[in-house]
Amino acid sequence: MVDPLTLDLKTLIREDKYIGKIALQLFEPPYTSDRLDLITDFLTGKLVEYNRVNYAQTQILHNNWSDNPKHNIYRLIEILYDHQRLTPDVFREIHLRHYQPMGWKYRFPKWSEHIDEACRNWLLTLYDDFIWAIAHDLSSLHCDILYHAHKFQGSRYLVLATKKLITHQISKLKVSNQYPYNERDTPAHIIALMAETTADDIDSDEKRAMLIQQLRDVVEKNPTIDKIAPFKLLLPVAVHFRDVLCELIGWQDAIPLMRFISDGEASETVDEISPIDYHPHYIPIATVKEMIEKMPKAMLGEVLSLIAKSKANGHERVFLLQAMFGQNRADVIKKFRKHAHLAIKAYGILPLEANETVLERYLTLKQSAKDGQQFGAQRKANHANAVRIGLDHLAQVAGYADANRLEWAMEAQLGDQITTEWAVDDYRIVLEQDGASIELQFYKDGRRFKSAPKAVKSALIYNEATETVKQLRAQISRLRLGLLENLITSGDTLPFDDFATLLRLPIARDLFKGMIWRNDAGEMGLLDVDQMMLVDMTGDKHPIGANVGLIHPYDLFQADKLGAWQRHIIHQRIVQPIKQVFREVYVLTPAEQTTNTYSNRFVGHAVNGAIAAQLLASRGWKIDKGHNHDAVSKRFGHITAFFDFENVWYYMGYSSGNPITTNRIHFAPHKPDNLPRWQRRNDDADWLSLETIPHLIFSEVMRDADLVVSVAGQSGEARLSHEGYEARGQLITTLLDDLGLVGVRVDGHFAYVTGKLANYRVHLGSAVIHIDPGNYLCIVPATWGMTHDKLFLPFVDEKDRKISEVISKILLLLADDKIKDESILRQIRR
Repeated sequence: MVDPLTLDLKTLIREDKYIGKIALQLFEPPYTSDRLDLITDFLTGKLVEYNRVNYAQTQILHNNWSDNPKHNIYRLIEILYDHQRLTPDVFREIHLRHYQPMGWKYRFPKWSEHIDEACRNWLLTLYDDFIWAIAHDLSSLHCDILYHAHKFQGSRYLVLATKKLITHQISKLKVSNQYPYNERDTPAHIIALMAETTADDIDSDEKRAMLIQQLRDVVEKNPTIDKIAPFKLLLPVAVHFRDVLCELIGWQDAIPLMRFISDGEASETVDEISPIDYHPHYIPIATVKEMIEKMPKAMLGEVLSLIAKSKANGHERVFLLQAMFGQNRADVIKKFRKHAHLAIKAYGILPLEANETVLERYLTLKQSAKDGQQFGAQRKANHANAVRIGLDHLAQVAGYADANRLEWAMEAQLGDQITTEWAVDDYRIVLEQDGASIELQFYKDGRRFKSAPKAVKSALIYNEATETVKQLRAQISRLRLGLLENLITSGDTLPFDDFATLLRLPIARDLFKGMIWRNDAGEMGLLDVDQMMLVDMTGDKHPIGANVGLIHPYDLFQADKLGAWQRHIIHQRIVQPIKQVFREVYVLTPAEQTTNTYSNRFVGHAVNGAIAAQLLASRGWKIDKGHNHDAVSKRFGHITAFFDFENVWYYMGYSSGNPITTNRIHFAPHKPDNLPRWQRRNDDADWLSLETIPHLIFSEVMRDADLVVSVAGQSGEARLSHEGYEARGQLITTLLDDLGLVGVRVDGHFAYVTGKLANYRVHLGSAVIHIDPGNYLCIVPATWGMTHDKLFLPFVDEKDRKISEVISKILLLLADDKIKDESILRQIRR
């Protein structure tokens, strides 16, 4: 058989059936001088004039000539390296031939794992030398190659960028990502890329001084140019060298501020101390004022302006700093009205105007938080975070230690300013509170009206009264769902002074006395506001102490006091502003002890992605996008909980008609958001044993997951978890026992009711009724709900009206002999 490699090139052109064999036999020994020459010519494109052979060259790079076709070129290069044929000149020719399909710097680690380490290192050396060499000549071809170079490293590129800036007479320089696609291979774009080089080699004062002198020499050699202008052009772009450029410009006093602007990320250490204080968009006002103490006003304005106009690294912090100095007030307010997140953060740090109060600014931010509820899940979460940072900024402006202290002080101030009674002619409008309910009542000559009389409605003061009701309802919502819910889910405590500040609010006094509080000694009880004591079930009183928090039902369950407190709350007819004693409790199951690091309790449920995303975002979960899945997470101090979802092809809230699927729940140590994405990756090895997770955190995470599966489920049927049925059954049993009613037995998912006319089975989840042994009984709520007495429930829960329906139906069926509705009686008799 003829060896194709022995044939001359003209024969190869005629016999194109040999092309594949030629390409494959290039890898095979013996590696004679002729064979090595042919490999070199093949890689450097010297056979390009022979179209058939060039076709084979393309095939070996891109098509399936072997199991790993993209490895082939590196194998050929390694053969040259092994025989000392891989010289800088040969490498240059190879790269000039293949730089686009190869993408050396980018793909090199991925496609070269099978070659020798020494060869890889030599290739990297050759590549770095090649890039440095062509960077001195910004021709069109070289610019295209440099654009694909991926990243520049070392201070020498900053010096070169300065030279090229002057040579090409560049008067405007933008950060590299601001150049449009059609300008990617222009000298200006490449100069920007080089200026963005890293400062890995500047690791001592001597090297820094040497670099400053080199840059100074560059401009001194060009006597016709402004000696400062090139450095001002480079300042926004050369992020890693801003302090060096400040010194060259003569802005030494600006270096601390410049470092603060450039440092948009928090370190892991400070993140563990306080996640908000070191957020990239949080401005510590006192610290910044120290930084700018020696800076002339003109210098400060120019520094901020340079970064802001360039949209360079740190420009968002500059926007906040400009707001702090009141330089961009109109822009901030304009963007704030459009719900821009950065503007919301900046709005809090704007200096107060002469006629503006802290309370007005506070209420505006709170209204923004309310407006943010209209958005999708992820934007809602980001909006809430922006408001939180805005409040932190306002707290500094107003002189409070943090946003919490600001909030409590403002709520107390708001309460002090509230008017509770108005007069319209002979009518009195009185604002009355019953727990979490706020209503207006209307009186005349001792007579009470069910609704506002015409004479009252037409008066201007009526609008003031209704607006006051709106403010107080919003305040109640903030106290219930903000403060109290956070205290019970986090386990945090309030210092006594802050607690006392809140109790200045009549609303807070009324809400707080319905909750079971705990002091530092672990003693618990209901709050006696007048004596500032905690009163337990036996009437014993305990001091509040230095700190006070809310007891979690899990702790009552562990102490075997949950049932007793449930009976006590119902017997005293106490309506708790949030669920506490009748809150669902979730404990570790044997199956979860077996899986150890993850829970399958809620795996495999089809849920509506949009509803699930809204529920999770409203409870502080963060949604991270992934390929075919979303992992939502929620931070609890040093621990982060993860709830995985599958079949998320776009994002959780995207409605394509197909449900998403719930997956496992697990926990891992918290990783700061400032870490690179690959370092924040949630690997199985990081997962914590479920037995090490604090019971409060575990229970609250499972409660959120249960809510998602129950409310967002797509099965079409009412669904409660074991814990949900158990909590609902405990409530019904305790309530009926307190009323002295017999004839009801709760078992599993049903309440079995013994009536006078028949026996019934009421489903605890759906409130569906069956007459034993199996006939369906249809009772439409509208037929009885209008005349039924107001039902007592020991907690405020506007979203869970189904439990009211279940209890009301049970009470109705217990007295079925008193039912007057003929449509219901006919079904029972049948």
